Amino acid sequence: MKKRPINKQQSIRPLWWVIGAVIVMVVVVVTFYRSPKYSPEQQIGKSNSGSEVNVYLGNGYEISYPKDWQLDESKQEAPAVIFASPDKSAKVYIQPQYDPRLTAGAESALIKNLYDAFKQNPDYTVSSTREAKVNGNAAFLVEGTFTEQEKQLEFQEYTFFGKSGDFYSVRINNEPGQYQKALDNMVGSFKITGPNADEVKARNLVEKVTDVIEFKKLVDQGNRSTF
Repeated sequence: MKKRPINKQQSIRPLWWVIGAVIVMVVVVVTFYRSPKYSPEQQIGKSNSGSEVNVYLGNGYEISYPKDWQLDESKQEAPAVIFASPDKSAKVYIQPQYDPRLTAGAESALIKNLYDAFKQNPDYTVSSTREAKVNGNAAFLVEGTFTEQEKQLEFQEYTFFGKSGDFYSVRINNEPGQYQKALDNMVGSFKITGPNADEVKARNLVEKVTDVIEFKKLVDQGNRSTF
């Protein structure tokens, strides 16, 4: 099987372009202050399919993945941690995100922006949207197909909601029917662990940035979210 080109910015764009200007600022500043490594791995035995799996400890989350899958933390293909099957026909992208505006009850605005982004992209066909629960964590799931390089692929995009503005995008791309059990096991293993001390420190610094303070004032004056 030929290896697909690694440039998937267009394919997974809804994952990172629907949140708004403050997200960009928060991510840039937090990335500047945070420690560079959040990814010790542990071998934990065997998965349901009988193959060995690793546990990836990410920034605020953990997930199990098959030991023979490739882990990519380079951020060259996309601003996410990527897990790829041996033949690259299935990939899982995970990106932790933070927005202090995302308080209880504000999730619907984020969900609407996500869904609208898919609807406006002619390469995507959404087959279903629904709420989901994984390991007790609330999530919103969008499923469907998309076209890339004249080839139709399936996608699932989970948005997991944490606490105090934390949320996590888990995106699956795969050729129809490929590695579905392994993908289901990976999603089923996803757990939110919450930001560590370095992340909390970085966020506190972000809250003191003048542009962030001024933007929040504008939001508060209108008594509304700017999603």
